[in-house]
Amino acid sequence: MLPTSALAVVAPLEVKAKATDVADRKAKVTDVVDPKVKVAPHSARVAPAGAKGTSNNRLAVIDSMNAHQRIGILSDTHGYIDDQICKALATCDLIFHAGDIGSPKVLERLQAIAPTLAVYGNIDDAALHAQLPEVVHTEVAGVELVMTHIGGYPGHYERAFAPYLTPWHERPMITISGHSHILKVMPDKSRPGLLHINPGAVGRSGCHQNRTLIRLQITSGRPHDLEVIEWPR
Repeated sequence: MLPTSALAVVAPLEVKAKATDVADRKAKVTDVVDPKVKVAPHSARVAPAGAKGTSNNRLAVIDSMNAHQRIGILSDTHGYIDDQICKALATCDLIFHAGDIGSPKVLERLQAIAPTLAVYGNIDDAALHAQLPEVVHTEVAGVELVMTHIGGYPGHYERAFAPYLTPWHERPMITISGHSHILKVMPDKSRPGLLHINPGAVGRSGCHQNRTLIRLQITSGRPHDLEVIEWPR
């Protein structure tokens, strides 16, 4: 069972746990951000000056502008992927991998399921470093997403997130990081509209007791129905 302390959720998020056919439990998060807050159109925004990431420092171009998207978020596969992981992601429109991929075969299996955006992690080799960015910055269904491997969390962000968060202009945003192997879902109380997600580790390498990933739906600028999918390591 996933300990309640593993989900660092504070008001106004509502978390409910119930059984799922692909894992022991899932957590539902509703009303994550104010749906009235809008984001500039995809073509009107570029990454902040000095930010590392996608080619030419522009937002990743993916088919993500539909009003409703189902996304899967995972990290720290360390070269491991199995049929359970693929089944859990089978309904996703987009997949985000937050680094420490471990093998190109992981990305190949994910791409066979849905378009996949990924960043390199500290254990990834030179080939993956050359293929992938340090930061992915994109927009999905009206929500801005920024992903990096070593990003920290609210109150303790690492340098990679800084250009996207300072100064803060209230808008729906999700920051995604990995590295720690610690599941976190927490709003940034100092930045209205910002939700931080660390999906934990879904691979078998590391000190984590459970393997986890996250599924999340986004509709017209509002993240909702966040699910934590869990397996024993």
